[in-house]
Amino acid sequence: MKHHLYRLFLAVCLLPCIFHSCSKKNNTSTPNPTLAVNGISPTHGSFGDTITITGTGFQSSPSLDSVWFNGKMASVITASASQLEVTVPSLCGTGNVKVSANGTSGLGPIFTYDTITKVTTFATGSYNPQYLTIDGTGNVYVTNFGNGAVSKISPAGVASTFASGLNGPTGITIDAGSNIYVATTERRTI
Repeated sequence: MKHHLYRLFLAVCLLPCIFHSCSKKNNTSTPNPTLAVNGISPTHGSFGDTITITGTGFQSSPSLDSVWFNGKMASVITASASQLEVTVPSLCGTGNVKVSANGTSGLGPIFTYDTITKVTTFATGSYNPQYLTIDGTGNVYVTNFGNGAVSKISPAGVASTFASGLNGPTGITIDAGSNIYVATTERRTI
């Protein structure tokens, strides 16, 4: 009888373990795929351009993905599990693209920031111009070292001589009272 009670006790204790180990796991959730950045297109651009990032493990909501260009955060426009469209941030420089989602992050290829420079000629006739200053109404004053003059250029681009006969005018500034000061190689008041 003792033996029989011992077996019964053992069966009662082990039965839950046996059922638990034999039962199938019914886990319907799928693990998040590993985040990886496979590529960017195009690989260069400037502020405001749209760049497509391809990879795995992204979120389908733009607000759940974070993207950085060379450490500067970008705006995510659209998102899917394998593709993000983002806007290049201002002055981000050249460096790696980094994507973060689901608490993990992945480093992508190098993005080259294109600097756009626009050169516009708004006045001609200066002779070895050195420095400039702008008054409160938008007039530009330019020192012309080559001919000893200071040119005044209106907001419309009309150039005139403001001062002449100076010996090597270089620096120029204007104060709050609209007084203009010109640095020359000789002392003179204009």
